[in-house]
Amino acid sequence: MLSVVKFTIKNNSKKKKTKKMSQYRILDYSFTTAAELARAILEYAGQSFEDKRFDKDKAQEAEKGTPFGTLPVLEVGGRVIAQHQSICRYLARQHGLSGKDETEATLCDLVMDGLWHMFSKVRHAEVHQLSKEDRCTVIKKMIAEDAPSYLDAYEKMLKDRKDENDFIVGKDVTWSDIGLTLALAALKYRHGLSLESRPALQAYLARMMEVPQLVEFLLAKRGAGGGRPLITPSHNYRTHGNESQRNVTFYRITRINLRI
Repeated sequence: MLSVVKFTIKNNSKKKKTKKMSQYRILDYSFTTAAELARAILEYAGQSFEDKRFDKDKAQEAEKGTPFGTLPVLEVGGRVIAQHQSICRYLARQHGLSGKDETEATLCDLVMDGLWHMFSKVRHAEVHQLSKEDRCTVIKKMIAEDAPSYLDAYEKMLKDRKDENDFIVGKDVTWSDIGLTLALAALKYRHGLSLESRPALQAYLARMMEVPQLVEFLLAKRGAGGGRPLITPSHNYRTHGNESQRNVTFYRITRINLRI
């Protein structure tokens, strides 16, 4: 069970009070991809978007109109933005989630580039094509061989910030918090990663799992046709306050279903 300590998350994203017609369109494969982070950023910022998924037999045709012949891409304002890291950086800048200045923006990039490298062997293995057993084997190997040095680096970043370590960068939620939370939640609850030896990182994840928008994203059904949610709580959770300052009272995770 997660032990919840109440604290307030200040949402500095440029969130619109009234949602208008979606200006964003994500084109992606039907299986789970790195574009989940782009979706999480948009949902955290309160932005609606069209989520267009393509099965294997239709994906090749969709890829033809993209800059590098691959998905995912983001369509916005008549432009097509490719490469998921570029998509996420663009969305973070658009919605006030890239830090307060260039230094914080660079630190956000550092955190996220580290995650990208940490998962490199998993990506190269194209785990979506593997059986569940083989997929778990690849990820377990990554946790044992590749993850420790990166997790130790994040642990040090949090410890070095001393009393200002509610977030991995700065004093407010950034896209690096969103990305790191999704990654840690996947590894811990789906694949058994232990954070006991990294207390700062463990406490950080517990705090981030209290952010209502992140919890709602994890609870939502993912993928084409409305697949399973990433987490299933055994207790209802509730939020307090307005849209800019909210807390989650409590919940307990009983199942994670996340394909990395």
